[in-house]
Amino acid sequence: RLGGGGGGGGRAGAESQQTWGVRSFQLVGFVGEAERLCIKDSDELCRLLACGPDSAVKVVSVFGNTGDGKSYTLNHAFFHGGPVFPTSDRQDSCTEGAWAAHDPVRRAVVVDTEGMNAVSHNENARLRLLLKVMALSDVVIYCTKAERLHQDMFHFLEDASGAYCKFFSEELRAAAQRTGARFTSSVGPALVIFHETRNTQPLDSDSLEPLIQRFSPAVSSGPAGGSGPCFPTAYSDVKYVGSRIDRVTDFGPLRAAVSKCLDASAVRLHRPPRVIFEQLLALNRKFSGDIATPVYGAFPDSFFRCPVRCLSCGAQCLETVGHDD
Repeated sequence: RLGGGGGGGGRAGAESQQTWGVRSFQLVGFVGEAERLCIKDSDELCRLLACGPDSAVKVVSVFGNTGDGKSYTLNHAFFHGGPVFPTSDRQDSCTEGAWAAHDPVRRAVVVDTEGMNAVSHNENARLRLLLKVMALSDVVIYCTKAERLHQDMFHFLEDASGAYCKFFSEELRAAAQRTGARFTSSVGPALVIFHETRNTQPLDSDSLEPLIQRFSPAVSSGPAGGSGPCFPTAYSDVKYVGSRIDRVTDFGPLRAAVSKCLDASAVRLHRPPRVIFEQLLALNRKFSGDIATPVYGAFPDSFFRCPVRCLSCGAQCLETVGHDD
């Protein structure tokens, strides 16, 4: 990766630029625990993407746990397997923050993100960055390598939907209007779940009902008088692509699903890079600053501590559950 990054370093980036004519660059990084933009203006973004200021593009981003092959998936889904986004066989994550590259064929800004559940100084700061990148995106790919879908994926997608509807939608619309661009919908990105298994059968791609049932009832309930349970409201479309790995992963179905989402223009339009920059800048200015560091414990107090509180001061009892009076 040219200009720094994780595993693979400059060698992978140089090969990417020479062989494929595409290179990745850091879009957002961290200074301590604070997110910062790594580009100064829309002109620099156009230069790094190697596209004109009037080019119309959509943003595709990838999310998932560390080690689930996000960078590898992007390389094969968009760049014919070229090492645009470096991959690593090391235990530490090779992607920090968010990195981007331009796919001129699909007219897409492809964004690789830092994996969840990796070592981090502040998990909450990383999560906030991921939610902002997801809000900016037109298509989101959630990669998971697991014999069965884990509940943490559904929790993350629920949280992302809530954050988009409550905090990000209006900021994105206002930023687009300041550039004079159209912003067609308050609905968020299309979601493509890419599920790779080895020993179990993936779900049927034509039936989304098993996925809907995994979301919390509060977010999977349709509107009053509607047709019943549905996906979280922020997602404009949802597709599931399952792949049982034999020796080599077939990325054809994923490529087809993402291309279909990119071609759709009824809800979300292509937009110039200057609009993307202004929207990202607005989100980073509005939602930044210090954020609490999560505190982890092997045994939370709530499991074993007496729940009774003082009626006067509200302090919780310091004794264990079931203690003698």
